[in-house]
Amino acid sequence: MQGLLNKPDRPILALSIVVLLVYFYFTILFIWFTPYPGFAFTATSEGWRVNDSTQLVFEVDQVLIQIGELTYQQYRDDIFSMPFDGYEPGDVVTNVITNDGQIIEVQMPEPRLDDMLRRLVATLWFFPFCWNSRIAFLKA
Repeated sequence: MQGLLNKPDRPILALSIVVLLVYFYFTILFIWFTPYPGFAFTATSEGWRVNDSTQLVFEVDQVLIQIGELTYQQYRDDIFSMPFDGYEPGDVVTNVITNDGQIIEVQMPEPRLDDMLRRLVATLWFFPFCWNSRIAFLKA
């Protein structure tokens, strides 16, 4: 603990605290402000592949090539584009097109508690590493 009182160590401790605060900030953004489309998907070479769905219109392993006005090619070309950006719970997303040409309308659901918990757990894997590095620093 005595290393904490040395002036040269204070900027490192401040940086460590700032990194922790940024981590919490992005965790909160991910849990409460990222759109919940009602299904989980991953980007593949052919499109967005549905992994898990609470929406009855989707099947697991179905591939989507367009969501709203955003095509998969536009998504790959622009790193700042995000599927379902600008949609709120209750909005109907039209033009969800699958690789077999099927057009589907999807209503954005309200986020459920299990969705929020799943996202929280997905971000918590980083926290022990952050915490242990701070403890190691304070003991040094």
